[in-house]
Amino acid sequence: MTRHAALEALGHSRSSVAVSARIQALKDNNPDVRASAARALDKAGPIAVPALIHSLQDENEKVRVAAIDALGKIESSSTVPTLTAALDDPDEYVCSSAARILYNLKYNIQDIVNNLSNDAWQVRRNSADKLWLFSDNYHLELRSPLIKALKDPNPDVRASAAAPLVKIQLNIQLREKLT
Repeated sequence: MTRHAALEALGHSRSSVAVSARIQALKDNNPDVRASAARALDKAGPIAVPALIHSLQDENEKVRVAAIDALGKIESSSTVPTLTAALDDPDEYVCSSAARILYNLKYNIQDIVNNLSNDAWQVRRNSADKLWLFSDNYHLELRSPLIKALKDPNPDVRASAAAPLVKIQLNIQLREKLT
């Protein structure tokens, strides 16, 4: 039996032995095994949250995405700060997975929107970049603050604000054509 098959078999059990084995598999040398272990931990519930949070530091993006997806299925509000931090991950799939899970958890993006007015231009730019991740789901709420950010004195902030606005406009046009 391969390690993947063993993890799949353990995935249906909530026993402490099975959960412990899946958590231990997060340390395997093979990233595919680590990703499978993270995915299987979604059934373990809140007891798996610390191990899954630790997996967000994994060098492999597939493991980080699997950990985010598992955290989303556990649906614990205690994971929101960690998922919010994952929006800064260097991998775009990790970021978009975190945004999707945060949206499903009814995350309030107002803190990110408020940072568009921060004194530091880098914070304003990073906030606009993060809002791109949410622009599919929060398009109506984001239009006004992003349009305001187009008037920012810093060109990097303006460019970062333009990208989600273009995405929002394309989504609106696509929806209109489909209806």
